[in-house]
Amino acid sequence: MSAYTFPVEVGILLFPFLAAILMIPFVLIQYRKYGSFPFLKILIVYSFVFYLLCAYFMVILPLPEISEVAKMTTPYAETTPFHFVTVFLNQSGFQYNNLSTYLPALLSHSFTEPFFNMLLLLPLGVYLRYYFKRSFGQTVLICFAVSLFFELSQLTGLFFIYPRPYRLFDVNDLMTNTVGGMLGYYMAPLIQFILPSRAALDQRSYEKGSRVSFFRRFIAYLLDWSLISFLAILVQLLGKQQLIVTISEVKNQRTLLLYGCLIIIYFVLIPFLTKGRTLGKAIVKIRLVNREHQNCSLWGLIVRYGLLYGVVGLTSTGQCLLLETADFTVVESWEMFGLLACTVILLIFVLNALYAILTKRLFLYERISHTEHISTISVKEKIEP
Repeated sequence: MSAYTFPVEVGILLFPFLAAILMIPFVLIQYRKYGSFPFLKILIVYSFVFYLLCAYFMVILPLPEISEVAKMTTPYAETTPFHFVTVFLNQSGFQYNNLSTYLPALLSHSFTEPFFNMLLLLPLGVYLRYYFKRSFGQTVLICFAVSLFFELSQLTGLFFIYPRPYRLFDVNDLMTNTVGGMLGYYMAPLIQFILPSRAALDQRSYEKGSRVSFFRRFIAYLLDWSLISFLAILVQLLGKQQLIVTISEVKNQRTLLLYGCLIIIYFVLIPFLTKGRTLGKAIVKIRLVNREHQNCSLWGLIVRYGLLYGVVGLTSTGQCLLLETADFTVVESWEMFGLLACTVILLIFVLNALYAILTKRLFLYERISHTEHISTISVKEKIEP
């Protein structure tokens, strides 16, 4: 059983890291299409990613030493269809007219190996029909393609990492894997006795997507600042300017000017011209509006981002600079006063942010600038329950 439990153990260890990477595009698609990502959907998708990881690990693990593989002389492939049937009849001791041979035959390796190969893609058939709403034909093709990918991983020695295959390519595995996916397709309706239908899940997503969650805004924030950071690095490289390595280098006036210009262009001018959208906001389908849900004025955007990045941003940068460079041996030094002022401002911002998140109200800088986010998920996109 260790051959089956070991890949699952590896999958459990690596799952949190790999799932975080694999989920990024899926999260963006969900927010763009529905405007939300409910917990039950997260649970289903995470279980799907975990299943795929474990299934693939069962195909490739454990990984042998390259030197050991180089010495192997075992066959590369088994290309005889239904060879597993012949092996079962010859090696299991099964006799159709002798009931005492049934249980030993079912427990023999000649039966359990093709049986577990069939079970390997059975969950995939369930996911494809229940969650991804694939037809029977599409399910068969996808299961066959996944099985082929697994077998090619073996045939190519994990895509030529190894000098030769360390596991047998078996055409019968393609057959049993695909049959397992087909069985999963027909078993999928049983899931709806436990979980709501995909249509019901989508309807809940659209209903939640009509409101703008803080996590949705955070995703847009990460996308926007990833782009700004990339542009800043690109400009510095093109201008042959030294990249920022430590916080003290932020004192460079050219660096401050660069980021200041990018923030003004990206968060003030572009949203003013695009009716409250940045790239991140457009991807997750939200936009900035005023209190009357009309397009933001230029002044409203200036006040909003002036408070957020001009006051809070510069304050946090100043605090970091003071902590890194200041000399606090003299208690009455201006650095001590500056650090205290920065700490008070940031504390006010953090407390207000926590209050806004817990009570689902606007941040202080939003109330002052009379701006807020709304969802741009179209009513026409909503589905029937």
